[in-house]
Amino acid sequence: MFLNLSDVNLYYEIEGNGPFLFIAQSGEGDARRTSQLVDNLKRQFTVVTYDRRGLSRTEFKKNHEESTLNNHSNDLYELISSLSSTPVDVLGCSIGATIALNTSYRYKNIIKRIVAHEPILPSILSEKDRKLHISELEEIREIYLHGAWMDGIKKMAAVLGINPHSQTKEADALIEPMTLERKPNFDFFIKYDFQSIIDFDFSLSKIKAVEEHTCIIPAVGKETNQSVFDYKCSQIIANALNKDLTYFPGGHNGNTTHPNGYAEMLQKLLK
Repeated sequence: MFLNLSDVNLYYEIEGNGPFLFIAQSGEGDARRTSQLVDNLKRQFTVVTYDRRGLSRTEFKKNHEESTLNNHSNDLYELISSLSSTPVDVLGCSIGATIALNTSYRYKNIIKRIVAHEPILPSILSEKDRKLHISELEEIREIYLHGAWMDGIKKMAAVLGINPHSQTKEADALIEPMTLERKPNFDFFIKYDFQSIIDFDFSLSKIKAVEEHTCIIPAVGKETNQSVFDYKCSQIIANALNKDLTYFPGGHNGNTTHPNGYAEMLQKLLK
């Protein structure tokens, strides 16, 4: 299905029955990135997934491609508003968590709860860590755009604490192979979304403002190294809100490596 917006036709999918659960995907992931997770959730929730602007089936109406965190948040707001008249739950993973938090900040009373799994938010890190993380993002972008694209992907995985060769997974988990078919989405994500993350200024005061009307559940993967920036962002949010971290199976991409255990945790959190 498509939602007709001013500058894009936003592709989305709906499955299941029950209260709404919107999933804002990580990385270059589109509506079908977490198909196994959705299969496990659709007995309890009406699950909505979508292709962010620039990815897969979501098409720009003009030649000019624009992608900022505010654009993404506007898209999520419009999608939620088109389907629900009451606040909804959102699972946000990585950049998806950043988008969900910004959406709730910009539009009050649209999101009830956000499970914020390892958001990418350099602006809330300490000055030293912020500079380091931005330099990592810039290095990934440089390698990807001007070198071998797979070298950029490998560098990105390392920065996120993902080791494809040693990460655990559930026996029936289907891990999407790194093929050329995924490259167009990576092209857009790294060329445009990386820059929007680097430029994005989102403070802890804004996160506290979100918490006034939206319950934020800071989350990390059990296998994510505590030294990587995505873990640190969740920990900083938890500390600022005086909350404990919620631990999900797997690491940064536990939603795909552990779809059964990940779904069980979500069902417990959002029951």
